[in-house]
Amino acid sequence: MSAAHQHGKKTLLALQDGGFSGDTSPEFRDRFVQNLLQVIDEDHYDGIDFDWEEKVDVCALVATAALLKRQRPDLLLTFPLP
Repeated sequence: MSAAHQHGKKTLLALQDGGFSGDTSPEFRDRFVQNLLQVIDEDHYDGIDFDWEEKVDVCALVATAALLKRQRPDLLLTFPLP
């Protein structure tokens, strides 16, 4: 990460389709967000790329993004567009 940062580049943790969408449900969301923030802190990412294009619960994803932004207002979040 430091090489990218030395060149003024942002680094994103990429989460692709498969296995994560259930973690955004209300009963798992808080822990999922805490785990993501821990990885971001440990590996010095600037944000998260939610590359989820199939079978996405949009409401749960938006709620997860909102929780991430409440805890880290400067966190960069990206999402695919249809």
